[in-house]
Amino acid sequence: MNTVEPIGDLGKIEAMKKILRGQNVRDWLLFILGINSALRVSDLLRLKQSDVCDERGRVLDAVCIRERKTGKEKLFLLNKSARRALEEYMRAVGHNPDKHLFRSGKGGNKSICRMQAWELLKNAA
Repeated sequence: MNTVEPIGDLGKIEAMKKILRGQNVRDWLLFILGINSALRVSDLLRLKQSDVCDERGRVLDAVCIRERKTGKEKLFLLNKSARRALEEYMRAVGHNPDKHLFRSGKGGNKSICRMQAWELLKNAA
């Protein structure tokens, strides 16, 4: 897990999206945001609904976070694909600003861990 190889084949990216969408909308969103935001997985997994939605639950145009590794503030725009995926996800899970975006299926408000994220993406690949 020290290095990441990019997926250079657009067909493979579309296949991953299709597989993940069929499995779980959370996992699909993780992949969509990952390929469209260039955030580290540790920063993606820390996202809460309040980071990507306004107080009414509408998806924002841009997201500002403090990177865990560097401590730097990062602002990134959500493209059409990321916005659509977030909107679909929010309809599925409901708006609760305090909840993590990538909640664990074990209950509570904990996010999935890096290893779980790696495992689900590896299995889909």
